[in-house]
Amino acid sequence: MKKSSPSTNPSPPSPAGILFTVLCVFGALLGFWLFWSDLNRVLAERSEQPVGRVTYKRHTVQRRLEDRLVWSLLPAESPVYNGDLIRTAELSDATITFVSQDRVTLSENSLIHIQYNEETQSFIELFSGNLSLFSVSGKMGVLWKNQKLFPDSGGSLDVRLVNGGVETRIRAGRAELTGAAGLHTLEAGQGAALSGEGPVEVTPALIVTRPLPNQEFNAGTDPEPLAFAWTGAEPSASLVRLEVARNRNFSDPVYSAGSDANEAVVPLSPGTWWWRLFQEEPPGEALEGRLTILPPPLPAAEVPLSPPALPAEAAPPSPSSPRVSPSLLPASRNLYPPGDTIVDAYYLRSSSRIIFSWNSVAGANGYIWTLRRGLSVNLHLVREPRFVFTDLPSLDNGIWDWQVEAVFLDSAGGISRHGLSAESRFILAVPKPLAPQVDSPGIIYER
Repeated sequence: MKKSSPSTNPSPPSPAGILFTVLCVFGALLGFWLFWSDLNRVLAERSEQPVGRVTYKRHTVQRRLEDRLVWSLLPAESPVYNGDLIRTAELSDATITFVSQDRVTLSENSLIHIQYNEETQSFIELFSGNLSLFSVSGKMGVLWKNQKLFPDSGGSLDVRLVNGGVETRIRAGRAELTGAAGLHTLEAGQGAALSGEGPVEVTPALIVTRPLPNQEFNAGTDPEPLAFAWTGAEPSASLVRLEVARNRNFSDPVYSAGSDANEAVVPLSPGTWWWRLFQEEPPGEALEGRLTILPPPLPAAEVPLSPPALPAEAAPPSPSSPRVSPSLLPASRNLYPPGDTIVDAYYLRSSSRIIFSWNSVAGANGYIWTLRRGLSVNLHLVREPRFVFTDLPSLDNGIWDWQVEAVFLDSAGGISRHGLSAESRFILAVPKPLAPQVDSPGIIYER
């Protein structure tokens, strides 16, 4: 026989329990809102005075406030504050000019922390990349771990992170290095490698005096005869070799020669170029850099403010057929990325997109951007001289050609004037993931 148990009805929730639950939910929502507001607090809310200004010309520079977690994009010119963390992106560089007129230049993929004190000493703490410091006040130094490097007033130096340590070279003046290994004085033309442990050895250093880090030059009508100059080569060195290429891995060099002098002249056309300099014997660490040659500006007489008007005797075009001016707009110049740029796994680790850019064309208010390979064609009409391509997963490895044509669009959106095409290409070389390996489970259920 079954025993019958008395049924128990659950008691309704008490008002105190409902109130407690509502308060918990409200508190969680309030906390989330405060957290989100704190993450996204804008710079305008800061009350302290800026300690300098950062400027850059291309790509992106980011800043994180010392008491924040989110990185924000900076405009091309922006104030910086004590405690800011600044980082540069791929193919980007930045210059920070402080109120003391001390100047710091950051190369691409660099990260620093500003510790500014106008009364005593200020530091630029380096976490990654390269920087150059020109000291006016004599109170601005570079900090890495427990090592401090202070140039005198009027002194300048280069610092870069290599192989887990720091390498510094003194361009001008003198500098004092203090740390666990004591005090060392470095003169112009000397350098030192710092590892954070062990003694510091001060040695003569190969120093490039021209071009300056990330320097830009204005081009003429012909390839620019650019002069490279350096000092400090060891007397025992047989040759100092200079190499210049269109890409950072130097797979497409345009100049490679050894010299027993302290200079070399290389004709270069407008664009972005990479260079490296090293001693052949004894072999030394290569000095590397990047420079940009800007295209020459168009003469004022050649700059059309509007598309040419039709002659008075010319009949107006019919609405069904677009009007095409017999004169073509010029081709865009200074296409970026440079020709034969390799987009590989290293590139994709820092960015999942490609930013294409080119010089604007006078008289154009639109551009046709085309990407093609074989029968595959990708076409876009843009208003600005740049296009951000984000659909990289749809592309196969290999060579992809892209071109830009400047156009003039009328009020109805039709193309009333075409232009000459400018072409370039890039190479997509991303290793495909290996197929998953599945081990045989053996005999299952005796089969």
